[in-house]
Amino acid sequence: LWDLQMTGECFQPREIPKERLQFGQNITDDKIITAVYEASEAYKLVEEYGPDCYTVQEDGRLYTEWGFSSYESALSWFLGFGGKVRILGPEDFREQYIAELRNMLQKYEGT
Repeated sequence: LWDLQMTGECFQPREIPKERLQFGQNITDDKIITAVYEASEAYKLVEEYGPDCYTVQEDGRLYTEWGFSSYESALSWFLGFGGKVRILGPEDFREQYIAELRNMLQKYEGT
């Protein structure tokens, strides 16, 4: 990008098939996961999902119920919150999340 030059050369836009314009139409968000976050994480939630993406609970924590396309993508998302999120369900995902946390901890034990 540092050595860009105008050439006067033109191009013809390509036709894009309709099926390629519908990117993501086959991706489903059917892995529904519920969680609560510390209030300090509101800006991250809003940045990703918008201002009405959570419900404030009586204790001030933020409740969410979102769909993910896979547990792997959800795992990555939730791990980014460190200790400021608690997974409520479903139980199989919660167990997978806890197992990943334990696996991470084992890498540091005894060092």
